[in-house]
Amino acid sequence: MQRHLGWKLLVMAAAVLSPMLEGCRGAHPSPGFSKSLVTGMQTMFLGYRNEEESFVVPVTGVVTVEVDVFGGDVVIVGGDEVIDPAVTPETELAEIAVVRRSSHGSGRSAEGEQSLMDIQLDVGLVADSQGKVLQVRSRTSHGEPWFQATDLHIKLPALGACTVRTARGHVYVTNNRDGVNIESSNGDVRVATGWPMRGPSSIIAEDGDIDWRVAAGSAGDYDMESVGGEVISQIRDGTWIVNDSRNDGDSMHAVLAGGGARVVLRTVDGSIRMFVGGRPHATGPMLADP
Repeated sequence: MQRHLGWKLLVMAAAVLSPMLEGCRGAHPSPGFSKSLVTGMQTMFLGYRNEEESFVVPVTGVVTVEVDVFGGDVVIVGGDEVIDPAVTPETELAEIAVVRRSSHGSGRSAEGEQSLMDIQLDVGLVADSQGKVLQVRSRTSHGEPWFQATDLHIKLPALGACTVRTARGHVYVTNNRDGVNIESSNGDVRVATGWPMRGPSSIIAEDGDIDWRVAAGSAGDYDMESVGGEVISQIRDGTWIVNDSRNDGDSMHAVLAGGGARVVLRTVDGSIRMFVGGRPHATGPMLADP
C-alpha cells in the first residue's frame, strides 16, 4: 500500500510541477536546469523522445530569415557587428540546430520515437529583390501532429528581417536589424535587438506574453492590445506620445519618436511589455516588467 501511495504521490507531484517548470521555459527556450527537469518528467510520464540534427549554410552579408514550422520553439540570433555597406563581407556560416520531438504519452514511447521519421525539414537559401533569404520549414505526415514539434535554433552573423510561424512554442529573436512578422500560440514571444527599429513589424500571439525590447533611435506608430493581460511600456529614449482615447490598461496606441512605420503587437491570455533604450538585448534568462 505504501509503495503504491508513493508512486501516486510522485505522479501527482509531476503533474503539479511540470506545468510550473514549463512556465519557467517562458523566460527562455533553453533555460538549462528547469528544462532538464521538465524533459525528465516528460520522458518518464509522457513518453518524450527526440532526435537532434544540425546544418551549416554559407551566407554573405545581412540575411532575412523565414521560418514556418507546424509546432515548436524558434530561436533566431544575429551577431551585433556593424557591416559597412561599402565593404563586401567574407562568406560566413549560418548555424541551424534542429530537435524533432514527440510526446505520445505513457506506454507509447516506442510509437512516438517511430513517428519522428514522419517529420520532414526543408532548409534552403534563396534570393529575392532584397537579398538573401534563409528558409526553414517543417511539416509532418503523422496522424497526431499535436504530439510532435520541431525546435529550431538559428544563428547568423548578420540577421535582417524575420518571419516566423509556429504553434505550441516560444519565439525568441535577438539582434535583428529589420522588422519582424511573427505568429505563434501557446508560447511567449521576445524580440530584443540592439538595432533601432524603424520598419513595420507585427506580432500576433495567443496564450503567451510579448516582450518588445528595441534600441535607442527606434520610431514608429504603435498599436498594442492584449485580451486577458496588460500593456506596459518603458521609454528611456525618444518622445512617446500617448493621448489616444482608446488607451487603457490592456491597450496602448502611441507614437514613438515622431512615428513612421506601424508596429502591431497583439496577444490573448498574455501581457505585452515594451522597452526602448540602451542595451535592450542584454537580457538574462528571466525578464521582469520593463
